[in-house]
Amino acid sequence: MRQNAVEVTSYNILSIGELDVRSSFISGQWSTEFKTIGSLEGQLRYNQEHLLPGEEFNLVGEIFVPEGDYGFVEGELSYRSPNRNALRSSLSVEAGQIFDGERFSFSVQPQWRANIHLDLSAGYTRTDLSFPERAGRTKTDYVVHQGNMKGDFALNKHLSASLLFQISNVSEQMGANMRFRYNFSEGQDLWFVFNQNSYLDRDAVAFGDPRLPKYDTRAFLVKYTYTFTSD
Repeated sequence: MRQNAVEVTSYNILSIGELDVRSSFISGQWSTEFKTIGSLEGQLRYNQEHLLPGEEFNLVGEIFVPEGDYGFVEGELSYRSPNRNALRSSLSVEAGQIFDGERFSFSVQPQWRANIHLDLSAGYTRTDLSFPERAGRTKTDYVVHQGNMKGDFALNKHLSASLLFQISNVSEQMGANMRFRYNFSEGQDLWFVFNQNSYLDRDAVAFGDPRLPKYDTRAFLVKYTYTFTSD
């Protein structure tokens, strides 16, 4: 082993004008970094949420969470392979409670450093949600799928580019982000950025509604930055 670390964190949100706790958590985290096989991390966390009347909501837009006081425990275990490897990956498993339901999540993120110019990565996360039946709740189970692909390219110290695709069945959208950067000198950069979010399902949500457009948002940005110092 190379090093170990332990950390305890606590966070509280109080209501304005009072000392009532609205949201809080306390977590314990440890990490171990090995000399040759990567690193391992674990976390155990206790959460408290107090939803007042009118603060009920739909989790991931599907599962109704009513007002009330909630206390729930969740844990996470993750592994990351050594950064020096050309082909590396990280794995993560999360399990526990969420409000009055249960959650299990699995995530994998492979990455390949082809050479000094090109770095490719991808990621996929699956989250299973399961809740008990109760008044006002029409759906008790839902599976969240989230994925992404990313490429980073650097021709030299002046010209670089990155491309990112993201997809989720919660938003039912696919997003794309492209960035091109030219560095004239230290502190002087020219950026070309393109963002786009497109709908995966364009059919009308309700009868009589129009079909959704092909794109939710599209934007093109040109930015020049110049950094200077003055006495």
